[in-house]
Amino acid sequence: MVSRNTVLQSMVEQLWEGMRRPIFKAISSRVRLSANALRAVQNHRIIYDAISAGDRDRAKQAMIRHLQQVSNVLMQNGNTGK
Repeated sequence: MVSRNTVLQSMVEQLWEGMRRPIFKAISSRVRLSANALRAVQNHRIIYDAISAGDRDRAKQAMIRHLQQVSNVLMQNGNTGK
């Protein structure tokens, strides 16, 4: 799927680039990203499918759920005192 939204394309490219930086790797380790990766991929697939279908409401709700789960993981693992 190719977006015609250049702002979205730029944001996604910046996110991918950011994932190559050392700070992302440190945060990933701290929040056990690898343990949560399958759920993230599943969430991304749901979001992608909704966008592909042109279903804005479903895409919005899926994105909100995904961001809430990410927030929960960050908050849970950020308070472990490690």
